[in-house]
Amino acid sequence: MMKFFIHTFFVLLIQLASLYAHEPNKAYFDFWLEDNEIIVRAEFPWTLRIALLNANPQLKESRSQEDFNNALFAYFSNAIIIEEGNKKVKLLTLNQLPQDHSHSVIYELVFGDVENLEGVNITNVCLHELYDDQQNYNTISLAGKNTFSIITKKNHPTFTIPIE
Repeated sequence: MMKFFIHTFFVLLIQLASLYAHEPNKAYFDFWLEDNEIIVRAEFPWTLRIALLNANPQLKESRSQEDFNNALFAYFSNAIIIEEGNKKVKLLTLNQLPQDHSHSVIYELVFGDVENLEGVNITNVCLHELYDDQQNYNTISLAGKNTFSIITKKNHPTFTIPIE
């Protein structure tokens, strides 16, 4: 009987941990520089679909993957703003990456033509329209240097990568 309770306890613990990992108000972003392009690996909860449908109600009736991809590209172009000096860095490509589970979706975004990440301003308002307490966890890897992390929130969506 004791084994049953211990087993049940661990099963519940694992299920609670998996629920915690998929909080709808949290998204994760890794930024790094590669060949003068900023690469962003972004992991979103299932609520990204709600944000996309809210921004593009016509998608509810569309059966076209192209419509969905275009809306997604436009959403990310407006929700992740990268500026080097006074120049906005454009989103060049967007690719969905394979994932381990179905409660989230992972994308690789490529922003083009930057000299380095240091001093770049990033505004990240992904999913802020859905949740007042949305938290976007941003991790920036600087080549040959330490990584730096910051959480962007609705009331503080912008940060500058420090110059080391």
